[in-house]
Amino acid sequence: MQIFNINEHVTSDIYFNDLYYYKYDEDHASDFMKKQKEVVLVNTQDIGINERYKYNELLTRLLKYNPKCIGVDVTFNKNKADELKDFHRNKKIVFAQGAANDIQYPNVGNAEFPKVHEHNQRTIRFYSNSTESFAYKLAHIAYPTKNLKIGPENEFLIHFNSINNGISHIRKDYEDKLNYPKNFHYMNSQELVEDSLEIFKEGIENKIVIIGYLGDQDHFGAKYDIEDKFRIPADTKHLINKEPVMNGAVIHAVAISNMLNPSEQFTVIPDFWIRLFQLLICCVFLVLLLFYQFGKLLNRFLLFALSIPLLFLVLFLMDHLIFVKLGGTLFALLIIEEMFEILEPFEHKYFPKLMQHEKK
Repeated sequence: MQIFNINEHVTSDIYFNDLYYYKYDEDHASDFMKKQKEVVLVNTQDIGINERYKYNELLTRLLKYNPKCIGVDVTFNKNKADELKDFHRNKKIVFAQGAANDIQYPNVGNAEFPKVHEHNQRTIRFYSNSTESFAYKLAHIAYPTKNLKIGPENEFLIHFNSINNGISHIRKDYEDKLNYPKNFHYMNSQELVEDSLEIFKEGIENKIVIIGYLGDQDHFGAKYDIEDKFRIPADTKHLINKEPVMNGAVIHAVAISNMLNPSEQFTVIPDFWIRLFQLLICCVFLVLLLFYQFGKLLNRFLLFALSIPLLFLVLFLMDHLIFVKLGGTLFALLIIEEMFEILEPFEHKYFPKLMQHEKK
């Protein structure tokens, strides 16, 4: 029955602003995407549930390569031994804050994505603007003198600097000229632990490292693995009914990129002005339909004239880092036009009779 939940599946999660990312789907990249990524990722897919000791080996190897800091986007249940006691007090390591039944580490960051208007985000568009967030803790360790807060709000709109799953293997995918430059680079934990020749050292030194689950990227079915994977605006394959495509660890990396690049952050126009403008557009369209007999063809032209320029204006503003939400307005225009076409025959048939009756 969920397909009939219009609020969840049609209007509440549709932002036509997401079309902004579609132009970067092939061989194009924005200036933000071209900037060197400050974050690299380590995939824990090859660490089994009963192999916690491998995290010890992994952290030991990573610290040897001298990263700026390490974020562990994994939680560990208290039911099993804590294999990471040696790293509790290491100021370079931030652990994701766990639940009540998870091991509590001294240096933790909140890795949960914030609620917006008291609701969980169906598509992850906003990140916590708190100094206790996972991304903030890592960025602050790496760049302690930088101002990392983004505006006065409790959360900020994420400007994605990578699209779809957002990752490329640091060595295997370097020939992928389309996506490799704009993706975050990752390596698998096992190949890093076994890196006796230190071939990955250059890619990790002086970087922010995030350890997290990215799935088996060598398997053809990796896109169907939705563990710790979320819907994002930068999904260029689905505008409506988006699918989970980006892992949580990658979204944290994108949030860090936003914090470290204030010139690439969106300026968000407050909801009040957006809703006022949307109401004005809908009222103008409704008045033109009710009091002017344009005919069906001209009605559709009127709909086009009010909606398409509005869409292009919104996308133009996004190119200049000004965000004006465009979602419900276009749907409202379509609904008004369709309802008018349904009711128009009744208006012509009964309205004149009603007027004649009133004159009598």
